[in-house]
Amino acid sequence: MPRITIASGPNAGNVVELRGATTLGRDPAVCQVVLTGDESVSRQHATITQRPDGVWVIRDLGSANGTWLVRGRDRQRISGEHVLREGDQIDLGNTRIVVSGVAPLAAAVGRRPAGGFWTGALRVPFIASLGGVVMAVLLFGIGLTAGKGESCSDRAAVERIRPSVALIVILDEQGNPVGNGTGFVLTRDGYIMTNRHVVFDDERGELMPDFAVVFPDSERQLPAKVVNVDPIVDLALLKAEGIPNLKPITWGRASKLQPGDRVIAAGYPLALANPIVQGSPTFTFGNFSTVRIFEGAEFLQHNAEINPGNSGGPLVDQCGRVVGVNTIGILNPSTQQPAAGLYGSISQTIAEARARQWLPLR
Repeated sequence: MPRITIASGPNAGNVVELRGATTLGRDPAVCQVVLTGDESVSRQHATITQRPDGVWVIRDLGSANGTWLVRGRDRQRISGEHVLREGDQIDLGNTRIVVSGVAPLAAAVGRRPAGGFWTGALRVPFIASLGGVVMAVLLFGIGLTAGKGESCSDRAAVERIRPSVALIVILDEQGNPVGNGTGFVLTRDGYIMTNRHVVFDDERGELMPDFAVVFPDSERQLPAKVVNVDPIVDLALLKAEGIPNLKPITWGRASKLQPGDRVIAAGYPLALANPIVQGSPTFTFGNFSTVRIFEGAEFLQHNAEINPGNSGGPLVDQCGRVVGVNTIGILNPSTQQPAAGLYGSISQTIAEARARQWLPLR
């Protein structure tokens, strides 16, 4: 069980198990951890929460004296969101807390802690070669419904979505590939949606250095830049350059899905780790189960398999319309491994709304 131990200050020795959103401060009316006797702590000083991907994070709430990460003799002020790791020492005023019981970032699919969710981005060491390892709708070409008379089947869905699925290659400072995710085309001129965790390095608290995109049946890597990220919902927007006339996706309606309806996950699982899956997206087939609400975000639960590298890829219905963004798998707490057949995709309802907010008007 994740927990914090108060190591110094007036409340030293207290141990608190983390079971959900936890606010730390001096105000007993709103704080789950009340740090009485330490006037250097603000009334609402910081909050610890678990993100939908299972990662525990701490965020300062605008405190007067700040929230500080302590590493040896160094203290670094936390601004924004800091991913908690085993043994982290954090200062709030004159109170120090120590974090324990959180799994290493690599525990689940390379980076995610056990006990809840893993995300499907793939980060791998560089091994010499790639194989070793809104808007005006008419202007942007963003579809809303499948055309009348269009056939709807597994094969038709794959043919319809395939040209719009992008391999996102994560590059280090030297331009070497270090991981991959998946994205899908929103506009003909290169706006691509993916997951936030594909483009953001949780350990360093910053964007990954650089990105390239590759489309089906092409070996050419084209540069891409991050345009926007959502700090709460696991979504991001990229802009790829030098690729005219891309095929945008068509949005479906997640709200119309019924339990048992067919869904298809598209992406590039393990694309940098195994050359056999490079060049063309992989498609897995399953059925929609239900809608789950986790920390305010709407997820579609289904059993279309998601693997490392699938993150940010589209979940489509049998007409090839995007109903979700592939994001997470649910972990079996006894084995700390992904549970078979339990996967989650951010609902089209949220993803389409973000796309409309983020894409520039022309």
